[in-house]
Amino acid sequence: MCTIEEGAAEVRAHALAAPAMGGAIENMQGRGRECAIGVLAAVYGGSGDLGRDAPEEVIRAVMVAMQGECSARGRRKGGVLLRALQECGRLDSDLNFDG
Repeated sequence: MCTIEEGAAEVRAHALAAPAMGGAIENMQGRGRECAIGVLAAVYGGSGDLGRDAPEEVIRAVMVAMQGECSARGRRKGGVLLRALQECGRLDSDLNFDG
C-alpha cells in the first residue's frame, strides 16, 4: 500500500496513521521495527517535499529506534528517511545519519 503514490498519499492524509506507526515502532523489535521504519520511509521519504508533511511523532520514533536496538537494514531505511527530512528542512542540518 505504501509503495505506490496513491497508497502513500492515503496514509499521509489520515491524521492517526503517523502517530500510530510512530508508537508501533517504539514497541516493536527486530524485523517488525525494520518494516515499520521502511513504511514510514516509503510514505515520507520519497522524492519531492513529502517530508514536509511528516509529523514530529515520525521523526522522534525513527530517531529513538535508530538509537536503540535496530537492525542494519532498519538503520539504513531510517537514515534514508531522516536524510530526506533533513533535505526538506525538517531536521537540523548538522545531524549525521550514516548509522
